[in-house]
Amino acid sequence: MSAVRIELPDKLIQVFQGRADVRGAKGGRGSGKTRSLAKMAAVQGYRYGKAGERGIILCARQFMNSLE
Repeated sequence: MSAVRIELPDKLIQVFQGRADVRGAKGGRGSGKTRSLAKMAAVQGYRYGKAGERGIILCARQFMNSLE
């Protein structure tokens, strides 16, 4: 198996450490939260699939009227 390097903003690394049923992040705009959480949801889905685990992974974000 080959290793893959995934780059995340420093502030979000702690969100993905350890075991958790739910993970989330909040804060200002432009810190890469949406993309980082979506990327890690895909990574976790891949890992679970390779391990033969089944389930549902949900990645969502709050709708913001102020964003274009």
